[in-house]
Amino acid sequence: MEITIHYYYLFIVLIAAFSFVNVKLSYMLAVIIVPILLLLLISTGFDYDHYKADYESGYFKLVSPFFFTSEGLTAEPFYKIYSAFIRVITSLDFEYFLAINFIICISIFFITSPFKNMNAKIINYLFVLFLMPVILPTLFYFSPRSSIGFFLVLGGFFLLYNKRFYYSLAFVF
Repeated sequence: MEITIHYYYLFIVLIAAFSFVNVKLSYMLAVIIVPILLLLLISTGFDYDHYKADYESGYFKLVSPFFFTSEGLTAEPFYKIYSAFIRVITSLDFEYFLAINFIICISIFFITSPFKNMNAKIINYLFVLFLMPVILPTLFYFSPRSSIGFFLVLGGFFLLYNKRFYYSLAFVF
């Protein structure tokens, strides 16, 4: 079953309305359902196909950085290595890469977030929920090359805030 981005936005409206009832549950539903939606969303026919071709052409080579792509996508070298790495290691289709990428990025966000205690944890949930209308479809569907970089820099900022300078430098680098 393939769906369009309109269903994603309908889901966002429902999750936003439900967040007034229970923020934590609406967040958990979002983290579970967004990867499923990424599996089912159809190609836009624009950049989506370029990212898909780049991902599907990933291969392993015995020369550092070891993971390459044969497509001419103009993207950061780290994204191309990252997507080729996921492709070579998992051999999954592009749609699954989008879902795995979402899970990896949300994990980076929660591992590095400075809001760990129960009183401030709601900020994590609200942050993700407020990213959902524009940022998440852009980062994970329309332009996935920006996703891992965005969350690594955000994680680096959070680590800097927590005074973990060396980890912060590694994430931002």
